[in-house]
Amino acid sequence: MKKALQKCLPVFLILLSLITVDVQADSLSLPAVPEGWHSLLLDVQFNGTRFQSGNVSLFNKDGSLARYLPHLFKPISADLQQRLFMDSTENRFRRLYPRVYQQPATAYAGCSFVGLELDLDNRPETREWYITFPAERCIYRQHALLNLGVDFNQHGWLLQCQANGHFRVLMESSGVLYLSGDTVAESYKGLRTRVFNPHIDRQAAHRERGNRPVCGFGVIDWRFQGKSYQPTRLFPVVTSCEEQFVHFAQPGENLTQFLGRVKPDVTRCLLHWMQKVTGRPMRLNRDFSLRAS
Repeated sequence: MKKALQKCLPVFLILLSLITVDVQADSLSLPAVPEGWHSLLLDVQFNGTRFQSGNVSLFNKDGSLARYLPHLFKPISADLQQRLFMDSTENRFRRLYPRVYQQPATAYAGCSFVGLELDLDNRPETREWYITFPAERCIYRQHALLNLGVDFNQHGWLLQCQANGHFRVLMESSGVLYLSGDTVAESYKGLRTRVFNPHIDRQAAHRERGNRPVCGFGVIDWRFQGKSYQPTRLFPVVTSCEEQFVHFAQPGENLTQFLGRVKPDVTRCLLHWMQKVTGRPMRLNRDFSLRAS
């Protein structure tokens, strides 16, 4: 009997390892975006802390709509969610969103984390996921952010698992994510993301500029250069500043004049944020391209 058990033990261990691998693989699985698209738009809506809808729009090279997929986003596993917050996951954006990572685990109880799988680099040995959750309600619900004239609808990650099993965050952003095949570097698709001024460094913005308005957001184009995505174009957007206009408008100043006065502050705040990403000061050219200063 003892000898029979000894003979069966190696077989049992092999089967157990295969089962473990299958379980781990299943815990990372999500619906995948179909192949063959040129550009892609991801848009997710939440109702409070709960997932409401997630839409995927696939476009042809001429900009026409190829496919519309309204039900592709699904809740992610606890394993995949933990990967976002583990110290072993490489993430250069972590320090730029400190409040996302400083929350206790209980803060996210009841919050919907949803995602899908997509091919970002055309390499079969890697896997990529887009994951998002309602940061406005899950993190900032105790803070009157609407008084700052901004709506944090969602917060998202592009997470990659490399061939060696190492996880890294390729991108972290707010709002809608757009991927384009127009410019391809090392087979990685180009990105367009959104970042809100108060979200990137709200306290620092007030500290550095004193009693001055903080509103608006930036739309940023990214291209993969070297080993990471780098910002290449910035489009400052001054909007949702009506609350600030009430408190900070100068005598006789209308809303249009106020927005024109605020826009340089919005731009400076965004350039300051991108300096933290790239490690070097950035300047915005008239054609909205970026260069190191």
